Amino acid sequence: MPPDPIILGGIVASGVRNAVDNANKTSAANVAHDTRQQAEAIALDVEMLFMITEVLWHIVKQQNNLTDEMLSDWVDEIDARDGIINGRRPKEQRPDCANCGRKTIAGNKKCLYCGTAIKLDLFKKY
Repeated sequence: MPPDPIILGGIVASGVRNAVDNANKTSAANVAHDTRQQAEAIALDVEMLFMITEVLWHIVKQQNNLTDEMLSDWVDEIDARDGIINGRRPKEQRPDCANCGRKTIAGNKKCLYCGTAIKLDLFKKY
């Protein structure tokens, strides 16, 4: 007697579901591993930038007769620009295109509409 096609189909479907579940688990584990590695790399980059910033402040402070208190006051002043003292710089509106006047799109270095180069302030957070 040949196997019942419904039972055989159920067995095949079950095997496919198991294979997909295993692939999803493996994929999720890989994504988690990659994300963890990226986070660790970012943490190392932040530490390096912090050390470089500290060295630069040390040089500027010595050459210009500045104090840590002065730096702290300047940081507080920048922090308070948006009226909220929270340790974060305010997010700025992106400028309109100087050529066509349309809104510029985040991530683009040129106007999406006319192709004019977008000049952004280096110290503003968009």
